[in-house]
Parts: sequence; C-alpha cells; structure tokens
Amino acid sequence: MKRIIKINVYTIIGTLIYIITFFNTDMFNYNILKYICMIVVGLFLVSKSNLSVLKKHVKLNSAIILFLGIVFVTSFFAKGLTYRNSFFASLVFGAVLIELVTYLEIMIEKNLMELCLTNWYHCAVVITIITDVLLLVLGQIEGVYFVGTKFSVVYQHLFLMVLFLIVNTDKLNRRYSLSSYSVKSKCLIILVLTIIISLSVDCATV
Repeated sequence: MKRIIKINVYTIIGTLIYIITFFNTDMFNYNILKYICMIVVGLFLVSKSNLSVLKKHVKLNSAIILFLGIVFVTSFFAKGLTYRNSFFASLVFGAVLIELVTYLEIMIEKNLMELCLTNWYHCAVVITIITDVLLLVLGQIEGVYFVGTKFSVVYQHLFLMVLFLIVNTDKLNRRYSLSSYSVKSKCLIILVLTIIISLSVDCATV
C-alpha cells in the first residue's frame, strides 16, 4: 500500500470524516468545527452518492437504520436524565455514522479504500505528534489532554499502530524480507512509545 498520497477532493473529505469521527478535543470549541465539517461532508456525499451504491450494501444500510432507530427512541426517553441533551447527541451520532458509512461505500465503489486508509494514517500521525508534543510541554490541562482524557491519548496511539500495520500490509506479507523487518521494527517502536505514554499519563490499563 502506497504511503504517499495526492491531495484531492476525496482525501480532503476523508480528513474531515476523520476529524468528526475519530477526533475530539476540549482545548478549543471543537463542536463548532465538527458541525461545519459535518455540513461540508454531507453536501459532498449527497452529490456523490446514488441509489446503486446504496443498494449494493442494502443489508448493512438496513441494519444501520434499525440500529439508529433504536438509539433515537432510547435517547428520546432518556432526555433529562443526564446533563446534556441525549436526543440531540444521538442525532449527531447518527449523522456522523451515516456519513462515515456512506463515505466508505463510495470509496469502495470507486476502488479508493487504499487512498482512504493511507490518508487516515497520515491524519493519525499528525494528531498523535501534536498530542505527544503538547503532553510533554503542557501536560494535562484541567484533567484533559489534546485528544481528551488519558484513555483517549492511549487509544490514539493504538489507533495509529493499527493504521500503520494496515498501510504496510504488503510489506509485512513479504516474510523474511528487509521491508518486513523494517515495518516490524517501526511497529515495535510505536508500541514502546505507546507504553511510555500510557505510563506517563497514568493509564497503564485501557
């Protein structure tokens, strides 16, 4: 899988999908950024999706609709039981899930999943670097870090390691080759870094 990608509309939308799906922070007003990204992504998906793509994944889409229906009903009756509006939160969650699945279905249809995963790997690298640098420089601010809680910090590193292995699958399959050993060595470095970070944020178990 190629590690270098060209910037185009699909990588830009993929980056926005990553931001609204796999990223969260309390260091600035993230919700405004998230809602803007959701609108941009939604408009793009409406222009690119069609019934033929949706029909190819009708079982998956039907299961998601059923799942979201249950979530919406449950959250509606749970209103007032928490400090936030659970029904509105479920609507945002539903919109994000639909956009994520629709984007993936379009990328599969266009045979661009390699581009998608490589782009997400780059996003994970950037966010992990920012997280670690701010962690070393600022530490925690009112109990949170750049990506949220201490658990989120560790999950971010684990997510990076998973994406790293995915984008290097071809090299890993070349057993006993120099490229395979190189990938394994880098993965070990990421694992060691993850352990060090988890200990530094007092999150040895996740």
